[in-house]
Amino acid sequence: MDTLLQDLRYAIRSLLRAPGFALVAVLTLALGIGANTTIFSAVNGVLLRDLPYDHPERVVRLVGTQSGGESRGTVSLPDVLDLRARATVFEEVAAYDEWTPTLAGGGVPERLHAASVTSPFFRVLGVRPVLGRFFRPDEDRPGHDPAVVLSHGLWRRRFGADPGIVGRAVELSGISYTVAGVAPAGFEDPGLHDAAEQDPQLWRVTPGYFAPESSARDGRAFTAVARLKPGVGMGRARAEVASVARWLARSYPEDDTGRGMELVSLKEEIVAPVRPALLALLAAAGFVLLIACANVANLLLARAESRSREIAVRTALGATRGRVARQLLTESVLLALLGGAAGAAVAAWAADSLVALGGAGLARGGQVRLDGRVLAFTAGASVLTGLLFGLAPLLRGASRDLQATLRAGAGGTAAPAGRRVRQLLVAGEVAVSVLLLVCAGLMVRSLWSLGSVDPGMETGGVLALEVTPPSGAYDSDEKLGLLYGRIHERLAALPGVAAVGSADILPLSGDFNGMQVDLAGRPAPRPGEELSVETRVVTPGFFAALGIPTVRGRVPAAEEALGSPAPAVVDRATARKLWPGEDPLGKQFRVYGADWVVAGVVGDTRQFSLERAPEPTLYLPRARAQEWIQAGATVLVRTEGDPAALAAAARAAVREVDPAIPVSDVRTMEQVVDRTTAAPRLRAVLLGVLAGIAFALGVVGIYGTVAYGVARRVPELGIRMALGARGGDVVRMVVREGMAPVALGTAVGLAAALAAGRALSGFLFGTPAYDPLTFAATAATLAATACLTCWLPARRAARVDPMVALRTD
Repeated sequence: MDTLLQDLRYAIRSLLRAPGFALVAVLTLALGIGANTTIFSAVNGVLLRDLPYDHPERVVRLVGTQSGGESRGTVSLPDVLDLRARATVFEEVAAYDEWTPTLAGGGVPERLHAASVTSPFFRVLGVRPVLGRFFRPDEDRPGHDPAVVLSHGLWRRRFGADPGIVGRAVELSGISYTVAGVAPAGFEDPGLHDAAEQDPQLWRVTPGYFAPESSARDGRAFTAVARLKPGVGMGRARAEVASVARWLARSYPEDDTGRGMELVSLKEEIVAPVRPALLALLAAAGFVLLIACANVANLLLARAESRSREIAVRTALGATRGRVARQLLTESVLLALLGGAAGAAVAAWAADSLVALGGAGLARGGQVRLDGRVLAFTAGASVLTGLLFGLAPLLRGASRDLQATLRAGAGGTAAPAGRRVRQLLVAGEVAVSVLLLVCAGLMVRSLWSLGSVDPGMETGGVLALEVTPPSGAYDSDEKLGLLYGRIHERLAALPGVAAVGSADILPLSGDFNGMQVDLAGRPAPRPGEELSVETRVVTPGFFAALGIPTVRGRVPAAEEALGSPAPAVVDRATARKLWPGEDPLGKQFRVYGADWVVAGVVGDTRQFSLERAPEPTLYLPRARAQEWIQAGATVLVRTEGDPAALAAAARAAVREVDPAIPVSDVRTMEQVVDRTTAAPRLRAVLLGVLAGIAFALGVVGIYGTVAYGVARRVPELGIRMALGARGGDVVRMVVREGMAPVALGTAVGLAAALAAGRALSGFLFGTPAYDPLTFAATAATLAATACLTCWLPARRAARVDPMVALRTD
């Protein structure tokens, strides 16, 4: 221990004698270790941290499937209830659905994101309330008193963390509910929502439409979770679920033929979409750390050469090679720990920025933080890094001849072996930099291609706002129709507004409503072969508000919707799917239990994301289809100015119509589109930042190596110039020698990028993994930068006075 403390004190004194060297090394390591710590904090929070449930490994999700193995994700409630009754591998099974109530009382009406669940929901997850209770089994039976559980956040924000909230009544969409309890802080709901949605703010138990007699077996709109019994493996559970699914298909052939259920780990399903990207980013951060190590190793090699005589004297006075090696490793590990501390400080800021940047593209983003595991990773990475870059001067020093070193003067040229080691390190830095730059370039090009996709609508200048009328005041289709008519008129009267329309589902919002379509004059399809398309219930102004072009026919006026059959609008994708090679105008079909006729055809729009092809979509008039949808709607306002500047006036206009109507999710359509590109944008930005750091460190490494080599070769350069060499000759020689490892590293890096293309292709959109433009641009940019970097010290070398250079030897 005394020897270790002595080594540590000597290392501190040694670094204090060279503050410039220590500062550069620490900052270099801070970038490398900080980048790794930041990405690892995301890997830890998203992939490694368990879900906050009791025995989370036993919590699974039931996923609906159909013929061909295509996953639907959702299941029917009767199927879930039958599974719960027949399966023996589960402790509990619960189903749930989304719910968007309006919270009244105690302030401005507020639309909430909520969920309807069966009573075992919280028992499946194994969580406990912080106040009150969760739902009881008897509350699954019809006729129970309406009860809700509040989220911890809603309890604090809306009810001031009142401990007496349990047992009180709250009004939700005109119905009084009793607060049964409050969920714990940090509770992660496993619901239908993805990273783009917020967690539910409250849960209600078994509403009326959950009753078996009210739920259609073919209405696959529910999500189900279950808890395995202790000791039950996934293999046995999957086999039993498959057996029950086969029984359902035999028992209910009209509804369940060609349908099935799969069992998946809940955590695996949540993190699967982001795992490849996070692991790829962690690998990229590891490459950045390797470049940082190579840079510091170069610095230590240069410093070891300047200290070679000191080390030789210590060895001659009796210090063993092992003792000297331990001293040098102590210095390198101390440097790495200082860099790790600085990197952790960088990561503390960067982790928050990563979560904010990730937004909808980062599942479980709330779990990303610096905890004990992340700090242990940082400490371990720092020590390993110190040992890694500390090996270079040790290996170099082990090959030195002690007598020759003692006889050598302080000056002289750099040893050829030392130059080769430093050049190999530079070549490695360049290779890794090229690999990361190519990958980042491909990601950026992919993001650019995604941003260039035509969504089928004009998103600029459009404001979207969610309007949810209180059900008690608007309990008929006629009242709702009049209400939306007044809202549209009031919004249309605002200055600069060009068009107003509304829809039950906003394009690119991620919501869906696939419905079976029966075509007039054709036989009923066999089970499993039904035709289905997306349906949207809209007002006539919807198409003008979003700039969706009419291709054929016309968009019918609102008053025409009451005819029979009622006029509807289809997009081109629907026309191709339902009536291939035929004129769709005048074709009749049946959906929502009513007859419709095609009055017009509009252009295709992207309904789910820019990456997915347009889904076949039917547009039904709200005036006719109002009875089959929720009272709420998304109102779209097209303005000639900045749509964001219209938000306050739009809210006020709705309040003027009815102050009790909550207005929520006010955003521009451009923000809606941006949210769909959150995941590829996160990948492109993070990989771009890592590649930028790698590029900067690589350039610094090239400059440092060439500049150090020039400084050590001053006497040699002086002799060359004294013998007649011109400045241009010296510049060309230095640049040529400096560019040799750059050329080698570029070739290796391009080859590595080609090899990595297959793994990267899954992240790309509209960009080939072997895009020649990206490869060529990367090589040209790096070559030009490296040439300039080599030229700067070469120019100084060309200005050396031969007499002064010779006197330094």
